[in-house]
Amino acid sequence: MRIVITVAHGRFRAMEATLARRLRAMGHAVRIDFIASQQTDTPGLALLATLENMLYGPLRRDLRAPAPPDAAGFDGAADLTIDLAGAATTTPRLFATFDGASREAAAVSALLDRRGPELAIMSGLPDGSTRIRERAWPAIEQPHRLTDGLNRVLGRALDLLIRAVQRWPDGVDAPAANVVEGTARGALAPAIFGAGMLAAKLAGRLQRLAGGEEASHWRVAWRRPGGDAVRETFAWPRSPYANLPDDAARYYADPFIFARGGKTYLFVEEFPYATQRGIISVCEIGVDGVAGPPRPVLEIASHLSYPFVFERDGVVYMMPESAGAGSLDLYRAERFPDVWVRDRVLLGDIAVADATLLERDGRFWLFASAQAEGQSDWDTLSLFHAASLDGPWTPEADNPVMIDCRQARGAGHFFTRDGRLYRPVQDCSDGYGSALALCEITRLEPGNFAQGIAARLPPPAGAGLHGVHTLNDGAGIEVVDLLGAPGDARKPATSLYSGDEN
Repeated sequence: MRIVITVAHGRFRAMEATLARRLRAMGHAVRIDFIASQQTDTPGLALLATLENMLYGPLRRDLRAPAPPDAAGFDGAADLTIDLAGAATTTPRLFATFDGASREAAAVSALLDRRGPELAIMSGLPDGSTRIRERAWPAIEQPHRLTDGLNRVLGRALDLLIRAVQRWPDGVDAPAANVVEGTARGALAPAIFGAGMLAAKLAGRLQRLAGGEEASHWRVAWRRPGGDAVRETFAWPRSPYANLPDDAARYYADPFIFARGGKTYLFVEEFPYATQRGIISVCEIGVDGVAGPPRPVLEIASHLSYPFVFERDGVVYMMPESAGAGSLDLYRAERFPDVWVRDRVLLGDIAVADATLLERDGRFWLFASAQAEGQSDWDTLSLFHAASLDGPWTPEADNPVMIDCRQARGAGHFFTRDGRLYRPVQDCSDGYGSALALCEITRLEPGNFAQGIAARLPPPAGAGLHGVHTLNDGAGIEVVDLLGAPGDARKPATSLYSGDEN
């Protein structure tokens, strides 16, 4: 296909250069057309970027950095225009919108409010009609660093533009609302944002210098449901959760329950602040409802978390997150629950987070959040399937099948309710693990996946919590992890119903 990318004069950046390179690698002929355009930066953005680079260091991948001119191209008409400059064209075109507005200034405006914009790729036809081709809700990992957030939004726009070209002219279009032009905020807005960033940076440094506790701290809590399991009611229960105590020198998160030999075990990620590297630990929950102290059972040279434990053919396996090692490995219990050996590599040469296994209709599925080209794994879902646990594992052609910080990343075991299949997910729209959501999977077969949010469960107001990002149950016990003040882990229980802590 012959593709023209329209770019505003003086605005050829790493983003446009990367887009052209990726399209050519796909076999397309690409030409850059420079045009007069009103696409300009928000006043004060360049100064804010300089300040952020001084405080945090340069970005590893800066899509806004100037790039050398691109002289390659072709003569004549194009089959498709990718419009990055607000051009009027007589050929079909693709362009990005941010919160429904057609200029990057709208993305900057959302980020100045410390939130990510809704991103869409639109198709525009010569008759003036527009339709949605792709849509995403990018994760913003550092809300106090605007340039990092803008790079993540632009990176996801790149991903969606490539996908829209791959599906052109096929693909499902949905009617779109009218597109408006995004307007730039005044120069005062970046200055106010920068002042807030400096205050947050200073507060963090003062806390570290004082040697105080972490401001926020994950902890694990459990209870025995009495007909009010979250997966049945889709609501927080009236009964409180018992807290797994810790010494504030570490946190516990990602709880998984597993019963064997008449005993109930709680597997967790243990993260000592001194080493900054997660390990897998386990404790037993007695019939009296008291948990013993967690003890380490698996540690490697890189970070481990999300200890997904399951049994198959009488063998107990664990599939922990090991994204730092660049693979997804399966461990086998040589002596349960203390001794684990690496059994096989399920996915090699790929960094995936919170991989969750599902056996459905005679096929095995892996749901995981994959990292790629410096992008976040908070907002991405990739699928892999196989005829057996031994593989080989086939990635979906459209991976990632979803880019949505509200419902992509896994948060525990799948479950069924009234014959319907659900998956707990992390809602990272207000920060990492800021809430849980329960999603119903409505289509699951190779090349055909869909899900929708059935319920959203943020921490209740007044509970002193900032996040919850895992939900599991088994052996009559329900477990969650909670983000709050370090001292709260030393309290005996936490209520997620009324917001009152006991």
